[in-house]
Amino acid sequence: MKINICSGYSLDSPKGNTVTAKRIERLLRKAGYDATAMHTDSPPRADVQICLHAFKTAAASISFAEQCPDGRLFVFLTGTDLHGGVEQRPELANRVLDLAERLIVAQPACLSEMPDQWRSKTTVIYPSIELPDLPTVETPQVPLFTNVGHLREVKNPHLMYRALRTIPDPCCAVSLGVALERVEGQQALIHQRQDARYLWKSDFDRPTALAWMKSSIATINSSFSEGGANSVLEAIQLGVPVLASSIAGNRGFLGDDYGGYFDSDDADELAKLMSRCLNDDAFIDSLKQQQAVRQPLFATDSEIDAWNRLIDNRT
Repeated sequence: MKINICSGYSLDSPKGNTVTAKRIERLLRKAGYDATAMHTDSPPRADVQICLHAFKTAAASISFAEQCPDGRLFVFLTGTDLHGGVEQRPELANRVLDLAERLIVAQPACLSEMPDQWRSKTTVIYPSIELPDLPTVETPQVPLFTNVGHLREVKNPHLMYRALRTIPDPCCAVSLGVALERVEGQQALIHQRQDARYLWKSDFDRPTALAWMKSSIATINSSFSEGGANSVLEAIQLGVPVLASSIAGNRGFLGDDYGGYFDSDDADELAKLMSRCLNDDAFIDSLKQQQAVRQPLFATDSEIDAWNRLIDNRT
């Protein structure tokens, strides 16, 4: 069976959609399918096409439906699709989402954000994470907080810095990611000059960034909106506590009863959680235990089984 996996971004992009497309390609090949990740508006003929980001791959979805009327189209909805995309482009949303045989989301909290007419044909497939070998890294000799992800406004990347400024305890906070929006990188450089406890590292590969995460007392996801962040899954698999904004994308991965949430853009609330991490070992242990319960959801075999069931029409 031939399967196209279309990303809305080029295959050399660091964007999450491309990371996901390559992961699905690898898993489906492991399961025995002839699967190929690609970035194109004119995909080749195939039995199945999986499109990531409904609007950035809309042309590929429409082309596939026209060229392969007997083919099966699955559309994987991203955070951008769910948080404003459908409302902003209703005509295109109606066309693409109606063409799809099934819609896919990364976690169940997304279902509540789906318009009613498409919820019944939406399937949850939890993503898996395969961790690379991690290098040895030299980190500051004080407790470390990390924020792993591209610097973009929607990620609220400077909340960690704002919280850090109110914490008297010795510690360090490091942002690990490329500035995809120039103003966010400029602001990170200003923060770095203003407070020596804050660092921005943009030139690390993924294994090195994860090694820094592994060395941290906690990692922070401060996004205003997420479909589901790879960095949260990586932290769960590494056993590193996550302090996360209380949004659907994070709650769907960490669970509704998780103890490390703060209100989006509330620096004081985040600072209180960071201080608890620095001074309360029992709090750290409780976050680790809650995350350990979630780990089996994101196993490779579980994701492969979910894709097999969808492709075999058993979902």
